[in-house]
Parts: sequence; C-alpha cells; structure tokens
Amino acid sequence: MKKEFCLFSLMVVLSLAVCANGWAAPFAYITNWTSNDVTVIDTSTNTVVGSPIPVGKQPYGVAVNPGGTRVYVANANSDSVSVIDASTNTVVGSAIPVGTHPYGVAVNPTGTRAYVTHYGSNDVYVIDTLTNTVVGSPIPVGTHPYGVAINPTGTRVYVVNIGSADVSVIDTLTNTVVGSPIPVGTQPEGVAVNPAGTWVYVTNVGSSSVSVIDAATNTVIGEPIPVGTGPLGVAVNPSGTRVYVANYYSNSVSVIDTSTNMVVEPPISVGTRPVGVSVNPTGTQVYVANIGSNNVSVIETATNTVIGSPIAVGASPQAFGQFIVPPYTVWTGPVSFNNAITSLSEDASGNIKFGKSTHTFTGTMEAYIGGVLVPNEEGCYIKFSGDDGTTICINQIASISTEVPKSKTNQALWVGAGDMTISLEGSPLTGVVYLDAKGTLKKASSGSVISISLSGKIRGGSHGSYVSGGSFKTTLTPE
Repeated sequence: MKKEFCLFSLMVVLSLAVCANGWAAPFAYITNWTSNDVTVIDTSTNTVVGSPIPVGKQPYGVAVNPGGTRVYVANANSDSVSVIDASTNTVVGSAIPVGTHPYGVAVNPTGTRAYVTHYGSNDVYVIDTLTNTVVGSPIPVGTHPYGVAINPTGTRVYVVNIGSADVSVIDTLTNTVVGSPIPVGTQPEGVAVNPAGTWVYVTNVGSSSVSVIDAATNTVIGEPIPVGTGPLGVAVNPSGTRVYVANYYSNSVSVIDTSTNMVVEPPISVGTRPVGVSVNPTGTQVYVANIGSNNVSVIETATNTVIGSPIAVGASPQAFGQFIVPPYTVWTGPVSFNNAITSLSEDASGNIKFGKSTHTFTGTMEAYIGGVLVPNEEGCYIKFSGDDGTTICINQIASISTEVPKSKTNQALWVGAGDMTISLEGSPLTGVVYLDAKGTLKKASSGSVISISLSGKIRGGSHGSYVSGGSFKTTLTPE
C-alpha cells in the first residue's frame, strides 16, 4: 500500500504542475494607424480573433516579447507605449509615457527591457517590463530615430536614424551609444538582426536598397542590395537564410538570399503600400501589413507565393516591428540515465503484484529558448528523444528561474511536467512525467551565454501502472 500511496502523491504533484501554466498561441498583432487599435490574427488559421484592441493615437511600432505573453505598442501621436496582455488581449494598466513621437519598439531576448525610439526627441527610452516604467535617462542617438532591433544575446541595440542616414549602436550593459554612427543609405527606416547576431539588415527608403552591417566590426559590407521601391519593413527567417523586405511603393516583397546577399527573383506581389513584415517562428509563413488596402498578406516561404485571401484588419495597418512572437533557438546536449520502473499488476485472485525493471535512456535533451523557455511546434518547452524511440515532452512549466541567453545570476532552475512514452521490452508505456533540473550558465566575455550545465531528475507515472525515476547530467549548447 505504501507504493500505491507514493504513486498517488506523485500524480497529484503532476496535476498541479500541469495546471500551473499554458503556452502561448501563435498570434500576429497588427497596429492600425487610423483606427487607433490593434487587430489580432491567429496564424494557425489566418483569421482575425476577437475585437480590435483600443490603444493610443496612431499606433505604429509593435513588439511581441519572446515568451509571447506581452505586446508593446508605440503610439506615435500620444507619446506613449501601450502594453497588451496576450492571454486576454486587453491593455494592462495605463499607457507608459515616453518621448516625442515614438515610432519603433523592440524587446530584449529576456523580455525584461523594451527600447523605444523617438522621432521627435532624437533619443531612446528604456522600459523596465516588470514595472512598466521608464528607467534611466534618455539615450541620445542620431537624427529622427525610427526602426530598432536587438541582437540575440541582448547585448546590442541597433537604432536606425532617418535624418542622419546612419545607425547608432547601444551597449545594453551601460545603455550608452558605442562607437561612431554607421553610415548607410538614404532615409533608412527598418532594421533586423539575423539569428546568429552577425549581420544587421537596414532598409533604405530613399535609395531603394538594403545595407548589410557586420556586427563584429560595425561596418557596412559590400554594396547596398537593390530591392523594390521604398523598402520599409524587414525581417529575417529563423534559419537566417532569407531576408524579407516590404517595398512600399512597389507593392511587393523582395527576398534576399543571405549566402549571396542577392535578391531571389521575382518580387512577390502583395497588397497596397506594404509596411510591416514578420516571419512566423517556424519560418513557413511571412505576414505583410498593407496600409493602402487595409489588410495583411500571407506568403508561403516554400513557394514564395501569397496564399489565401488577404486578411482584413483595421484602418491603415502599419505593424512596424516584430509583430509575431520571435523564433527560438534550439539548445541540445547528450543525456543518459536509468529509469527504475515499478509495475503494478493484479493476479486472478485480485491481489496486487509489484514488478521491478530498469529502462536505460540514451539520447538527447533539447531546450527551446527565445530569451526564456518557449514551446516548440509540438508544445514542448523541453524534449528528451531516446535512441530507442522514447520521448519525454515537458509541455507545462511550473517554474523557471533563469534568464537565457543573458542572466544576472548565472543560475538555471527548470521545473515542469509533461508527457512520456517509454519503449519497454518492445511495448510503449505512456504517462506523465515531472522534471526538476538546476545548473549554471557559462558566459562569454561579452556576457552572452554559450552553454548551460544541468543536473536533474525525471520521475513519472502512467495512471497506476508504473513509476520511474532517473538522474541525469548534460551540457546544452545552441545549434
């Protein structure tokens, strides 16, 4: 009876963990300049969900945090930033007062800071997302700052200045500009950083081109890449192989092959006056906000063609920035541990029998990190894949005590629950599983995390048939 009680207790713990948290749905948040609201699109169905969300006057820039839980909207003509709770699609608290004419907004990889550009006051404000208040002094940059992007390690912020035709680089450790402004093309507006953090892509509206900056040297490499007329929004796919550019006056999207920095012909026709562009986390679809036709076009990246009918949204959609939850990085490491399994069975007389066996797990552990742990396409925050077909999916997170890829504490604590399928003597056993892991983050001199050393335990049960437990150690590194 003691072992039955232990199994029941474990199942209660797991039930509590499963109810503790869910995972974010793939939504696109479209800022509508004239109707002063945000339209929400479910990217799994490409349909609008709910009513438009009222925000400030003439919303332009938008950024979804890495966890997909908060959306930050820059209201250009009310000098404020609205914060949307993605679980309820409602604005939380009062709008955050910022500088004059905010246009661009970006959230760092840990989701702890939002950077806002101000066209009118030539500076950048930093918002503490925990308190939704501005911290520190305004950071002076170039003339008429517009687009803004942050590198994957969260150490550098790139600010595009329309008036001075250059890019300012901010060190997030000190929140000061480092080095000299980087000259680019005429009237630069959009900016995006590739997933490796090595290249920065800047759209030049006045010269109808894209400049490429080497992030290691903060210099432009090669000649500007000719695209369509009046390029505005720009986005890089999760693998870093393609760059998508919205051409405002050409009513098209140009696709750049990053291995050659050449446009893949021909341009893709979209709606009228496209502005914002964003790629979904899997890289399979690109969303384009068309201000002139009040809709959003969806491009299938496998064929570079528009699919379905345009999605009607609010008046004058802009969606300038990362308006879909950003992609994640896969961190992986080898894992081996033994599961001690106790099986429960009933004989012909109704007596409970206990049997013991051992299952050896050998395979890999994967963690999906977009600043914080985020779910992959299967809904797994963490996944174990065994050589024998065993799978363990941690799809509910009860606790996270880590900031990846940047952390102040260098400590990681991951606790969660999920689903398990073990191959035992040729027969699959399915059930629930509980993960308890802790470790340390190893950093480079720049402050970015290069590996995560973990030790932990896996325990689980299958609704009364068995319990298992194994201890493991691994070191995760980004793919």
